[in-house]
Amino acid sequence: MYSLVCRWKSIRSLLLASSTFASIALVVIQPSQAIALEEKSPISILEVVNRATENGYSDIREIELSSGGKVYELEAHDRHGQEVEITIDATTGVILKVEKENE
Repeated sequence: MYSLVCRWKSIRSLLLASSTFASIALVVIQPSQAIALEEKSPISILEVVNRATENGYSDIREIELSSGGKVYELEAHDRHGQEVEITIDATTGVILKVEKENE
């Protein structure tokens, strides 16, 4: 009789513990599933051009949305007239990289 009671308490404890962990697991898992990473839309071409000209680039051409829509790549001239390739973050408009073109 004693061992049956002990087993029942053990089983009951396990069930309570497992249901508690299951609840915790649901709390942990559900928000990550419910909160999908929002993919922001890329900024417009006009905004890309404005961002580049605000930073002193001119003669902007060949604007391309690349890297799966994450960046804009464009060719332009810097303040010294040198041809450059500019990489701009497609969602924030931040200039990430400027490379001088080899002539």
